[in-house]
Amino acid sequence: ILLFIREIFLPQKGQFQSQFQDGPLDYRTKMFFTNRISDIKKRISTYQNDPELIKKTILLNFSKYQNYALPGLYLKNLDKDTLEEILQVIPPFVLLNLATRYIYHPGLHGRGFPDLIAFNSKTGEYAFIEVKSPGDKISEAQRYWLDYMQTHKITCRVINICLR
Repeated sequence: ILLFIREIFLPQKGQFQSQFQDGPLDYRTKMFFTNRISDIKKRISTYQNDPELIKKTILLNFSKYQNYALPGLYLKNLDKDTLEEILQVIPPFVLLNLATRYIYHPGLHGRGFPDLIAFNSKTGEYAFIEVKSPGDKISEAQRYWLDYMQTHKITCRVINICLR
């Protein structure tokens, strides 16, 4: 979301009818991407040509929007230092890959993303983690994200919690 904030909030006729909306009316529909296709593809191309811009954009938009209600994003528990550490560990193209999948259909891909990001700034290791409690099963949306990550060689794990 932080990588595509400009494209999400492009002024389009009829999309913003109230100052209390957290996003455009088509945000969770399959028309969202179609309505912004040229702008989104241009932004993706810009990021592919300048990977450092990915990190800069995330940090800039975090600073600008951390106190805003954004669709599909909750930043209240994230501080700038932690975000900077995450950006040092997770490669820019991994972040772009995940963001690009999301932006193609926020309504469909906005569900099921893993619960946690674990990272070690000393070793450079990271993993996206889905946490399951006893009796809880992986949903179809979660399976799609996990399969997507595995296919794209993005480290992900499922952790099952055992109660004793």
